Amino acid sequence: MGDEEFDRPVIVTETTTPSPAVGRSSRRRLYWVAAAVLLAASILGWHFRERGKSEASVIVLPSDHAIQAMSAPALDRLIPARWGWLWNLPYAVFGKPRSVEVEHTFFQLSPDAEVAEPTVMFGPALVASNGVSAWTMDLDDAKDLKARFKQQSGVASRVGWVSLGAGVVATITSSSGTVTAGSPVPAGTSATYAVRPRGEGIEIRAAFVSWGIETNSNDGVLKESPVFAHDTNLTMAVSMFVPHGKAVYLRSERENGTRQSSAAVLILPSIK
Repeated sequence: MGDEEFDRPVIVTETTTPSPAVGRSSRRRLYWVAAAVLLAASILGWHFRERGKSEASVIVLPSDHAIQAMSAPALDRLIPARWGWLWNLPYAVFGKPRSVEVEHTFFQLSPDAEVAEPTVMFGPALVASNGVSAWTMDLDDAKDLKARFKQQSGVASRVGWVSLGAGVVATITSSSGTVTAGSPVPAGTSATYAVRPRGEGIEIRAAFVSWGIETNSNDGVLKESPVFAHDTNLTMAVSMFVPHGKAVYLRSERENGTRQSSAAVLILPSIK
């Protein structure tokens, strides 16, 4: 009995421990997989969050509000410059960022100008604050409004246009070279924009200034110098979201002695 126990074969198993290099390689692979999953989730989350906004909105800001560049998309801020190739991933899925074009028309309406009230044409204002009222309308209606104003007496207009991308602040200024007595054209206008496409429209922050110069007539008979008076007739700043295919009409009313005059800006944004 004892001899049989000694005759049984002895089975020996060997255990091996993976090398540290193999363990580090596996962990590194897991890190990359986790990073890829997190990046994909961030891209999808950012995309669907940005798509959520579609309703028009206008917020009237203090007239001296400084317009600053809007922050770039979160992924552009998080991805290092040396990883520029990684931007191709969201660009391939959702397309590359496009520029925003903004066309605006400044209107100066004299107190005796015979124009239809915006409430009659477009209904109640979307917002009315600090003497500024805002309406939204279809682009076709905005073009009709611009054409109608240009045909009315007592209405002066000046048109501007700018194209810019997200993260850029642009100012467009226009002024008359010569001021003449009784000239109906505003002496100058200035508009500052910061924009970015968002959801189903365009987010815009803007500041508008319009000024004029009044002078007495000087026909050469009077031996006196003409008198000039500088008049800033419009100063406003707004933050707004404009859905695709829509325009915004901003109007500012003010008392001028016993008369009431108004200045307005018609904004037509689009993505190119």
